[in-house]
Amino acid sequence: MAAIRIISTKIGKHTKFVSYINHIKTEAAKQNGFIRAQTYWLTHPDTEKKINTYWLTHPDIERKININQNFNTYISISDWKNYHAWESWLYSNQRKEIQARFQNTILSENNQVLIPTKLPNHIFLL
Repeated sequence: MAAIRIISTKIGKHTKFVSYINHIKTEAAKQNGFIRAQTYWLTHPDTEKKINTYWLTHPDIERKININQNFNTYISISDWKNYHAWESWLYSNQRKEIQARFQNTILSENNQVLIPTKLPNHIFLL
């Protein structure tokens, strides 16, 4: 089975969110099948203008978030040996314990699994 890539988007509030992200990254790196990860903070285009709301869309909900309350969006792109390795981490007790400690900080989490294509002659971004 081929390696997979995970795009994980997390939205959180307050400075404790940074601590949550650090705990998750540290534990994920220890997991069997973890290859590497790159992390990013998402900047909202109008943040400097102090916009009042940012629309968060989720399959089940749509709600407004007040950016002035210090919400942050974090995106992680990680590579895993296979889907089973990723799923083991996703549902692990270590991850659940970290989430429980920071449950009042986490507003939203969304994970997308990318599987390499096997199409011949494909060139990215054509």
